[in-house]
Amino acid sequence: MELYAKRSWIGEKLDGHIMLPIVVIQLHVLSRQLGHLKVKEGGREEAEVTEITQSQKIIRHVVNLKNHTCTCREWQVSGKPCQHALALIITYRNPKMEDYLDSYYSVYHFRLAYSGVIRPLTDKSQWAKVDIGFKLRPPLAKRPVGRQRKNRIPSCLESKGSKPWTKGMWLVQCQRCLGRGHRMTSPKCSLNGTKKEEESCQCRKAIRFKKNEVGTSTHKRQKVGTSGSPIPSATSGSPGPVTRSQLALSMEGGGSGTSCSPGLVTRSQLALSMEGGGGALEGASTFPTTPTRPTKLLVKRKKAAVKKKLTPRRPTK
Repeated sequence: MELYAKRSWIGEKLDGHIMLPIVVIQLHVLSRQLGHLKVKEGGREEAEVTEITQSQKIIRHVVNLKNHTCTCREWQVSGKPCQHALALIITYRNPKMEDYLDSYYSVYHFRLAYSGVIRPLTDKSQWAKVDIGFKLRPPLAKRPVGRQRKNRIPSCLESKGSKPWTKGMWLVQCQRCLGRGHRMTSPKCSLNGTKKEEESCQCRKAIRFKKNEVGTSTHKRQKVGTSGSPIPSATSGSPGPVTRSQLALSMEGGGSGTSCSPGLVTRSQLALSMEGGGGALEGASTFPTTPTRPTKLLVKRKKAAVKKKLTPRRPTK
């Protein structure tokens, strides 16, 4: 309403003008920027206009001032002369731009377009009430395909109140400490340790369980010789381990030492072989570079080994 009233007032002020002055001014401004066009007249109202683009491309157009046409078709569409037509128009002395404009830009048509009046309206409360005989309702919507949504999607502009679906207003609850903001597997829970602590506790429990099993069920194996009889342990007076050859020498009793060459024999092993029998003495005499000691010292060591009490190892928990 305000636009129509304003332009109707402008149309009344344009007395003495055939065309709109603002359109004529625009054409005069465009006519000063045509240095890249060259005009070759073929007649009084017809000419060939050569255009050199920025990419050094040459394009030729034909302009006819009488018919208001140009091969670029801009003049025919807009009703205002294009740059090619302006290049030909300014070659004449004191040209009138109003003669080359379409009647669409005339003051007459401008006044005719805004001659109507849009009446002002009162407030809606003052409108006349009319009974049309029916109540207009929105059209029936079709049921969409798939599972129906239970709750609607709230808008980001809605106020955040007590609605549980509003973003940022609800927190997950832990099932251990009943706290909010973390789950039961999270390290934030006060009743739950970290993963590293749980793994270390599980490793410790497994190690203790294995130690208990070893202490209660397993026993040390006894060393067995070639004949299948167990080797006497440290409680029987043997100060250390015995090789197979030394065991065979001690079990022969009366055999000759030349039948087998067991190698070097320790002093305690030699004493045990001498106590076994005379044959062992004969066999022991055959060993070279084996030093001997008085028998009294060997007897004292044997008695001390027998008197020594060995306590069994306690099983670990």
